Amino acid sequence: MSAIPTQVDPQSGTGVFQAPAAGFPRRLSGPTRWTPREWRVVTLLAMVALVSVADLYLTLSYLQNGGMSEGNPIARWVMSLGCPWLLGVWKIGLVAFTCCILFAFKKRASAEIGTWLCCLTMAWLTFQWSSYANAVDAELRENPQLTEASSWVSFGQN
Repeated sequence: MSAIPTQVDPQSGTGVFQAPAAGFPRRLSGPTRWTPREWRVVTLLAMVALVSVADLYLTLSYLQNGGMSEGNPIARWVMSLGCPWLLGVWKIGLVAFTCCILFAFKKRASAEIGTWLCCLTMAWLTFQWSSYANAVDAELRENPQLTEASSWVSFGQN
């Protein structure tokens, strides 16, 4: 192992060599620790991913057990194809794509803002699921014709 000069003696112009500590190689670059912002972004992205998986589970559960009303026209179209794995690939793919972009730019304030917005949106969606679950059974008992609405989608038999 060759030693790297750490200082140059100004009088002689020669390098002063200092051996690294025994057993510990000297790093050529600085440490790769994440900043607090990067930690926040990564933590929030993990939360978004977990809630997205829960959202997919609930969506598939409702679609396979009588159906549900879907307000998003693109999601409704994907669901209307009647293929659970296609819906899963579509939802997980969109979340993974978004998380990858935000992770790649995790050092920027705009990525943190975007991640907070995603996390708040998923929190809102969680409350929407809670409200939906509480209201849909009672509403369907009173108005069974709701399953005929254009926003109603199902994978199974109604």
